[in-house]
Amino acid sequence: MKTRNGNRPAASCVAFVVARLLWLCATSATLGPGTSGAATGQEPLYYHYFKERRPLKLDTERVAFRQTRTIVSAGVGQAVSRFGLAPPETRTLPIPGWSLARTPAASLTEPAARDLVSRMAGDSGFEFVAPVFVGDDGGPVIVTPDILVGFEAGVTDQQAESVLAAENAGVIVHRNLGNMKGAYHLKTRLKSGLDVLALANKLAARPEVKFAEPDMIFTGRGDLIPNDPGFSNLWGMQNTEQFGGAVGMDMKAPQAWDITTGSSNIIVVIIDVGVQTNHPDINQIQGTNFTSDASFDGGPVNACDNHGTAVAGCVSAIINNNLGTVGIAPGCRCASARAFISNLSCDGSWTTSSDWTVNALEWAQSLGARVSNNSNGYGFQSAAIAAEYLFTRGMGMVHFASAGNNATNSITYPASLPGVNAVAALNEGGGLSSFSDYGVGLAFSAPGQDIYTTDRTGASGYGTNDYVFSNGTSLASPYAAGVAALVLSVNRSLSATNVEQIMQQSAVDLGPPGYDTKYGWGMVNAYNAVVLALAHPPATITVTNTADSGPGTLRAALAGAANGDTIDASGVTGAILLTSGELLVSNNVTILGPGPANLAVNGNGASRAFNISGTAVTITGLTITNGNASGGYPANCGGGIYMGPGTLTVSNCILNGNSAQFDGGAVFANRSIMAVSACTFGSNSVSANGGGIFINAVVGNSTLNISNCTFRGNTAVGVGGGVFNNGNTGGNATVTVSASTFSGNSANGGNGGGIFNHGYSGSVNLTMSASAFSSNSSSYNGGGIFNNGYSGSATLTVSNCAFSANVARSDSGGGIYNNGQVSGKATALILNSTLSGNLAGYGAGIYNDGDSAGNGTLTVSNCILNGNRASGWGGGIFNNGTSSGTGTVQVVSSTLSSNSAANSFGGGIFNNGNGGNGVVTVSASTLSSNLASANGGGIYNDGESSGTGTVQIASSTLSGNSASGDGGGIYNDGTSAGKVTLVIKASTLSGNLAGSGIGGAIRSNGSGGSASVEIGSSILNAGASGASIANLSGAVSSDGYNLSSDSAGGLLTNTTDQINTDPMLGPLQDNGGPTFTHALLCGSPAIDQGRNFSASATDQRDVGFARTVIDPTLTKPPGGDGTDIGAFEVQQPCAAILSLANFGAGLNQFGFDIGGSSHRLIVVEASTNFVSWTALATNTLGAAPLHFTDPAWANFPQRFYRAKLAQ
Repeated sequence: MKTRNGNRPAASCVAFVVARLLWLCATSATLGPGTSGAATGQEPLYYHYFKERRPLKLDTERVAFRQTRTIVSAGVGQAVSRFGLAPPETRTLPIPGWSLARTPAASLTEPAARDLVSRMAGDSGFEFVAPVFVGDDGGPVIVTPDILVGFEAGVTDQQAESVLAAENAGVIVHRNLGNMKGAYHLKTRLKSGLDVLALANKLAARPEVKFAEPDMIFTGRGDLIPNDPGFSNLWGMQNTEQFGGAVGMDMKAPQAWDITTGSSNIIVVIIDVGVQTNHPDINQIQGTNFTSDASFDGGPVNACDNHGTAVAGCVSAIINNNLGTVGIAPGCRCASARAFISNLSCDGSWTTSSDWTVNALEWAQSLGARVSNNSNGYGFQSAAIAAEYLFTRGMGMVHFASAGNNATNSITYPASLPGVNAVAALNEGGGLSSFSDYGVGLAFSAPGQDIYTTDRTGASGYGTNDYVFSNGTSLASPYAAGVAALVLSVNRSLSATNVEQIMQQSAVDLGPPGYDTKYGWGMVNAYNAVVLALAHPPATITVTNTADSGPGTLRAALAGAANGDTIDASGVTGAILLTSGELLVSNNVTILGPGPANLAVNGNGASRAFNISGTAVTITGLTITNGNASGGYPANCGGGIYMGPGTLTVSNCILNGNSAQFDGGAVFANRSIMAVSACTFGSNSVSANGGGIFINAVVGNSTLNISNCTFRGNTAVGVGGGVFNNGNTGGNATVTVSASTFSGNSANGGNGGGIFNHGYSGSVNLTMSASAFSSNSSSYNGGGIFNNGYSGSATLTVSNCAFSANVARSDSGGGIYNNGQVSGKATALILNSTLSGNLAGYGAGIYNDGDSAGNGTLTVSNCILNGNRASGWGGGIFNNGTSSGTGTVQVVSSTLSSNSAANSFGGGIFNNGNGGNGVVTVSASTLSSNLASANGGGIYNDGESSGTGTVQIASSTLSGNSASGDGGGIYNDGTSAGKVTLVIKASTLSGNLAGSGIGGAIRSNGSGGSASVEIGSSILNAGASGASIANLSGAVSSDGYNLSSDSAGGLLTNTTDQINTDPMLGPLQDNGGPTFTHALLCGSPAIDQGRNFSASATDQRDVGFARTVIDPTLTKPPGGDGTDIGAFEVQQPCAAILSLANFGAGLNQFGFDIGGSSHRLIVVEASTNFVSWTALATNTLGAAPLHFTDPAWANFPQRFYRAKLAQ
C-alpha cells in the first residue's frame, strides 16, 4: 500500500450558448442521429437546417424549464415535485432562469418524455418547458420559446410579416436579425418546446422561408479535466507519464466525459464487504446487506470492511466537486450489495454463504441495475452462483469480476464463470501487473496498479486520509464495469452481449493482434466504447398480419427480436386471437400498435396475452383483452400481462376483460418498475387481489407510475379492486398516481375498492395528485383507498383529488382507511382535496387507525369533507387510538360540513381513545351542520378503558352542528377509567343544538373517569336548544377572555369572561380565507376583549387577516392584548356612534343617558359658549346605557353638553 499527495489540475468548463445568429446555427447546431418514428409510434422529432430535415435525438432522462416568477421566489421544490422530479437533482443552467431536472423513471421512454413536457407546460408553475435533445458533443440541446426565421430574397417585409401573422408566430423582437434583411427573431406565446419546434418546422416548410428554427440552447465542446485534487494521480484516466508511465496508455476518460459522464439511471451494483453510505465523494444510492450482520443499508459493519469503498470509488467517485478523486463513470450511481463479512484479521479475507451472492444478484436485477462488479475471489465454486450469474446476464445485466492477484495463468472464481467478464490489471506502462492473474477466459485488461481511489473516511479504512493508493485486479475490474456503465448511459437499449461486443471492439490491443489470454481483448477504452455505442442502432421488425403464428406475426417478431429492437405493428388492424398460448417477450423491446381502437391482442380466455421476462419493455397502442391466467403460482397471476423483474412501460392501451385465478387481473408486475400512461383498465377481475394491477415487491423493490389513466369496473374477490401495491415481508413498493380516475372498482372480499396500499411487514408509499375516486366499494374497509401499515410502514399523500360516493359496505373508511395497526405505522397527508358523499359504518370520509400498539397519523389540510354518512360513528373522520395504539389527526384550514353519524356519535369527528390514545387537533377550520343521532354533533371525544382522548381546537368555528342527544357542538366523554381533555382557544361555537337540551355547544362527562375542559378567548353563542356548557363530574377551567350568550352554566368564572352577553355575530359565510366564518358585527362586545394565547399571526382565515388588530378607542380587559374574542378578527375598527337620550332636570342636577358600543371609553364635556369645553367625566360604556348627572348645572345661566370617544 502506498500513499502520495496529489496536485489539483486546472479545470476547464463547458459553455452554454444561445443560437442567435444564422452562421452560428449553421456551424454549431448539427445534432446527433435520432430514433426512428416507428420506435415511438409518434412522428420523429427533427428540426430544419435550411430546407434539410435533421433528426433530433431526445434525451429522455432530462427536461428543461423556466419557472414563473412567483414559483421561482418560493424555490423549485413544490412545482417540480408535482411531476415526480427530484428538487435535489435539479440544477440551474448558466443562462438565467433555466433549469435542468432529471425525469422520473416513468418518463424514460420517448412517448412518456413528450407527455411529461406537455403536462408540465400546462402547469401554472412553469413559464416554459422544453424537451432536452442530445447534441453532437453529448451535451444538452434545449428549445426556447423563441424562433429565428429568415425569408428568401425577394420577399418584402410586408409579405414576410403577413406570413408570420398568418402562422401566429409570435411577437417580433428583432427585425433584420444579425443585419440580415428579411431575418426575424420572434418570441412565441407557447409554453411547450414541442409546440415551438412544430411551429418552426411548419414555417420552415413554407416556400417563402429560407430558414426557421427554434432559438436553441446548446453546449460547446471542451476537453473536460476534473477539478478533483487527486485527478493528476489517475494515470488510468489520463496518462501523462505519472509514476514512470507511458503517455496515452490510459482509458481516455476526459474524451469520453466530453460525451457523457454517465447517466444517474445506470446503476452499478458493487458485490463486496460494503460501501460507506455517506462517503462525500461516491455517487451512490442506498444499498442492502445480505449477510447475517444486523445492517440494512449496505454499508461497512466492522473495522475491516474497507475493500468495497475503494472499489466503488473507481466506478463513481464524483466529478468536479473539489474532492480527492474521480471514478470512470462519475455520473452513474453505485449500489452496495454487502455479501461478505470481513474477517477481523483485516488481511482482506472474508466469510460468506453462497446464497448471499445469489440474493445480491437477484436484488441487483430487481433494482434495475445494468452492471455488476465483484472484485473478489471465492474459495468455493457454487453451481447456484454460476446459474444466477448466467440468468441475470440473460436478463440484460453485464457482469465483471477481478481475475485475481496470484500472478498465475489461471483466473479465479467467479471471474472464471461463463457470462462474467474477467479483468486483469495493467501497470502505468501498459504491461500486465506482476501480481495479476491471466489465462483462458480473460476478457479485458484495465489499470490496476498505483490506483488512487476512495477510502473510508476518518479513522476507519486503510489509512486516515479518506483516500488511498492501492494495487490489484480489484481496481481494474470496477474500471471495466464503469466503462460498461458509460456505454449503457448513451445507449440503454443494448443487451449484455451488445455491451461486451462494443467493449471488445473498442479495446486497445496490447498483445499479439486480436484476442490473447494475457490481455484479453485489450485495455478498455472509455472514449472508443462510447463512440461505438452511439453508432449502434436497434432494428425495427414489422408485423404484417393478425395471425397467431407464422411469418409476419407478432409472435414471430417477438421470437426474432434482439434487445433494443422495435416491433412495429402499427400497420395492421383487427384482432390477434391467441390460439397457441401466451406471447413470450424475452428481450428488451418496444411494441408499437396502431392504437387501441384498431388492434387487439385477445387471450382467447385460455392464456395470458403477454409473459414478459425482458428487463425493459414498452407496449403502446394496443387493446389487451380476454387474457386468463390459471394454474399454479405464478402462472395464475397477470391475466393480461405478467412482468418481472424489469421495467415495463404501457401507454395508450386498453386492458379490458382480463382475469386471473390469483393476483393481478390485468397486470402482475413482480419486483419491477412499471409506468402506465393514457391507458384504460376496465372490467378486469381476479380471484384474489389486484383486479386491475398487482405490483409486487415482496423481499424486493417495485415502482408503479400511473398517469392520465382510467380504472373502471375492475373487481377483486380479495382486496384492491383497482390496484394492489404489495410491499409485504420486507419489500419496498412505491406507487404514484396523477391525473387519473378510479370509478366503480370493487374489493368484494376485503379492503381497498380503488387501491390497496399494502405495507404489511414492509414499506409502501402511495402518492396521488389531480385524480378522482368515485363509486368504488369494498366489503370491509377503505372504499376508495386502504393504506395499510399493519406491522409495517405505509405512507399516503393525496393532493388535489376528489373522493365521492365511495362505500365501505360492512365497516370503515368510505373514502380512505389509514391503517397503522399492530405496531405498524400509517401516515396519510390529504391536501387540497374533497371527500363528499362517501358511506361507511365508521369514518365515512376517513378512518384513521392506530389500533393495537400501532400508529395512525392523518393530516387534513385545505380540504372539504361534505355529506359523508356513517351508519355508526364518525361521519367525517373517525380517529382510532385503541388497545395501546395511537391515532393522531390534524385538521388544518379545512371544512367538515353536513356529515352525519346516522345512528350514533360524532357527526363531524369521532376521536376514540378507548384503551389507547386518540389525539385530534383542529386549527383554522370550520365544522358546520354536522349531525349525530346520539351525542356529539360536531365532535365526540371519547376516553374509556384507561385510554385517553385529547381534542385541541384553535382559531376554528363550530356552527350549526346538532345532536339528537347531548353535546350539539362537542361531547367530551371520559368514562370507565378513561380520560378526556378538551382545549378550546380563540374559537367560535355558535348555534349548535342538543336535542336533549344538555350542552348545546359543549357537554363534558367525567362520570367513572376523568374529563376536563379548558377554554380561553372563545365565543359560546347558544343555539336553539341546550345551554352553552353542561358539565357532569368533570372539570371546566377558564383561561379568561371568553364571551357566552348565556350563563355558560356558571362555569366561566374568570373576571375577564363575559356571560349573558350577545356576541353580535354575522351569519356563517365567506368572509375571506379558505373556510366560512362568523364575522363580528360593529359594536360586538368581543372586539378587542380577548387575548392571543398562541401568539398567532393570523385569525382563522389565515394569510391576509391579522390576528390582533387594535382599536385605540376601546378599553382592554386586564391582561388583554386587544385581540378579538373568537376565531374572527375585525380588520378595520368600526365607526363608533354615540347617542344621548332621556334628558332630565331636577332640583339639584341635570342628567341624561349615553348609549353606544360596549367597552368604548368616553368623555363628557360641558361648555357655555361652544368654544371652550371642560371635561366633567370619563367612563367606559357597558352593555346598558351610562347615566350622566351634573350637580353644578344650576350655577350657570346656560350650559351645553357633549359626549365623545376618548383619544
